[in-house]
Amino acid sequence: GKINVWCAKTLEVKKKLQFAKTAIGCIVQHKDTVWIGALDFVTCLDPISFQKVEYIRVGLGMVNSIVCYRHYLWVTSTFTSRICVWDIDTQEQLYTLKGHTDKVMDLLKVDHYLLSCGRDCNIVVWDLRQFAQVT
Repeated sequence: GKINVWCAKTLEVKKKLQFAKTAIGCIVQHKDTVWIGALDFVTCLDPISFQKVEYIRVGLGMVNSIVCYRHYLWVTSTFTSRICVWDIDTQEQLYTLKGHTDKVMDLLKVDHYLLSCGRDCNIVVWDLRQFAQVT
């Protein structure tokens, strides 16, 4: 996949990023970093230099949604019905959250809650502080 970085003022391409042999599933900004989800991995870039800061092999298939909260990544893919929580510092998977019966399509952070929507036609609410589904 390719990412073109544009200057909002001049509308010129300032940088071209190439990811060999993979499409890009999603891109999100968190504090002073940019996270990119792709096939089986997520990577973190410095938004000024566009140098790689982190690389985490998640093995979920195409990552289609990332939510950052504190030093955790909440990651899902178009191939799974679960949400995986990763520690950014240790690059370890801490939790696997199961609340959908079909594939998770998107994640949204609202305050300290995470909303996930799936192909099962459900929206599940999660507490980001407890790593648990809100009942």
